[in-house]
Amino acid sequence: MMHRILILCVSIIYSVFCQTNDILTFVVAGDSRGSDNGINRMVLSELRDAVLKEKAELVIFPGDLVTGPKDYATMMAYFSNWASEFMLPLKNAGIPVYAVRGNHDLVSSGSNAAAWNDTFSGDFAMPQNGPEKERNLTYAVSRKNALFIGLDVYITGRTGIADVAWMQSVLATNTLPHVFAFTHVPLYPLSGKGAHADGYAYSKDIKGARVPERDAFVYALSAAGSYAYFCGHDHWFDAGSITLTNGREFYQMLSGGAGAPIRKWEGSNYAEPAMKNITHFDDFGYLVVVITGDDVAMTAKRRSAANTFDEIATVRYTAAKK
Repeated sequence: MMHRILILCVSIIYSVFCQTNDILTFVVAGDSRGSDNGINRMVLSELRDAVLKEKAELVIFPGDLVTGPKDYATMMAYFSNWASEFMLPLKNAGIPVYAVRGNHDLVSSGSNAAAWNDTFSGDFAMPQNGPEKERNLTYAVSRKNALFIGLDVYITGRTGIADVAWMQSVLATNTLPHVFAFTHVPLYPLSGKGAHADGYAYSKDIKGARVPERDAFVYALSAAGSYAYFCGHDHWFDAGSITLTNGREFYQMLSGGAGAPIRKWEGSNYAEPAMKNITHFDDFGYLVVVITGDDVAMTAKRRSAANTFDEIATVRYTAAKK
């Protein structure tokens, strides 16, 4: 009898652990720069409180934390302000924030990573497992059933190009069912007035010269079981998808509404004609992602009033079994 009770207890504990380990909630939001010592304090503080209400276990922040580029001392002050207002309270609540640099997060002269690395060090450091010359800038981190890969695209001497070979080496050893990559910029930029359309990273520039690199990036992720990519850069929310030649859907979730001046998109499509728009809004907001087993729900939330964010749309997919 005692033997059966012991087996039952072990079974229940294992079941509860597995179910808990299969559920993960996180928030994606970027572009918080503003005029309050480098940040938009009002929106960023509301976003911080929203993260706590969502009971998120981590935050992905794809760049443009502050208003730069500026000199080293100013950028140090701005980053410290961002960390005090947003990162520290969440860290104290047990919620890590994983950020990558945007084009406004650079020092105007000298090493463009100096202020970043000096601010985000010690307890505030990003994971240190990236390429040798990109430690603290490019990295991979796992949480429960998901792998997150943050890639810097502003490293001196290689602006606009992430280290795809390093990313592939990380993907080659991954066994987790969910994979997400993030940089500051869209892989598939929106076209038309209001959009940056500046050719960063793998964006289709005037000559289309970076399309092969972009496609190598996307297909490496898709082959490793990834369905979604996070970015910012444009100051709005946009969700789009493309059907790849391998038959899989790939989602670009642009969450750039953490406080930077909102732009109005006056276009209607993407530089890549095969991209399809799912939802878009020109306002402050964030993306909350909930993983439940193989199922993923990505919900866009828009600021409607002080400390109030309303659900706008949800994108769902089920990851294929590995």
